Amino acid sequence: MVKCPDCGCEFIVVLQCHRCSHKWYPKTPNRPKVCPNPKCKSPYWDRPRQKKGKRIKRR
Repeated sequence: MVKCPDCGCEFIVVLQCHRCSHKWYPKTPNRPKVCPNPKCKSPYWDRPRQKKGKRIKRR
């Protein structure tokens, strides 16, 4: 639960993995190190994928 500093209302936070789209409710206020999905376990769950750029051919 997160408390709003302005009004004091509490909100439930839902986290989502940017890699596998798994959603979950955190059990602790700390951010997890990996995605809790057993099939994913990505340490980059909170970072969006970077787009691949064009590769330059070398001769």
